[in-house]
Amino acid sequence: MTIASGSLILATDYNAIQTTVSNILGTGSGDKGYGQALASSQVAISDVIDADNINNLYTDIQKAHTHQQGSASTLIAQVTTSDLIEANNGVTYKGWTQYQTAANLIETNRLTVASSQRTITETKTTETKASGWNGNNNQIVTVTFASADARRYFFNAGGTIRISASVASGGNTKAADWRTMCSSVGVISISKTAITKSGASGTLYGSYNESTIPGTSTKIMDRYGSGNYAENYWQVNATNTSATVITIEQIFNDADTGDQTGTGPAVDENVTAALTVNVGELRATGANVSVASPTFTVTNSI
Repeated sequence: MTIASGSLILATDYNAIQTTVSNILGTGSGDKGYGQALASSQVAISDVIDADNINNLYTDIQKAHTHQQGSASTLIAQVTTSDLIEANNGVTYKGWTQYQTAANLIETNRLTVASSQRTITETKTTETKASGWNGNNNQIVTVTFASADARRYFFNAGGTIRISASVASGGNTKAADWRTMCSSVGVISISKTAITKSGASGTLYGSYNESTIPGTSTKIMDRYGSGNYAENYWQVNATNTSATVITIEQIFNDADTGDQTGTGPAVDENVTAALTVNVGELRATGANVSVASPTFTVTNSI
């Protein structure tokens, strides 16, 4: 491989970029690391950086970039043994500056996963409460990772825990109110950076993410009923039970004491439509970055 101006690519320069890439695609630490195998590796100070070294780095950058963006980076190109490797070349995209820019970009976007590189499974656990329910109903689900690193890889690669509920169509007025409560919240997602919801209704509590959820059961969302059913609520609690376990509790409290609708005493009617409760995941499953699913276990049934 020909080197511009007679100078060699220094091992320290190569290793600096390789470290950036390895921290994202490989083991990393904290909010860096997908836990994937690497083609590139560090080189010794005495080594000559050849085309194979650079192309291995190219492969690793492209794996991470495709995971994040859904397609390969156009910022860099593969090299051949006869290529002139310059410090900066925006025409061939084989310059060292281009490689550094591409590596920096995957670091910036490290917590992103493209829609084509992931799989959403809403029902890792699903339970249904038959029509005719009332009172306080709660479900507890544990989400268990194989190790603390497996948990890091899951969330670093863009993974989320997804929580949702729905009430079947039909039924009485109370059922309709519960149906609105659940549908208007949408899906609650616990990710590396935040806890969010897809719907316009419901209240989120605290600026939590998957790692900052407290070690004691903590309310992260609630949604109350309306009108005659304002006492009713859906509440979601979360606990960082350990370095490998997150516990999700959903409470569906039909606390309505009854309302007078005509003559005679107030009546607290049952909800005459079935309630379905789901806990699921969004997980990186692409050809370049794929992480293991945790184990979802119902420890208290609705």
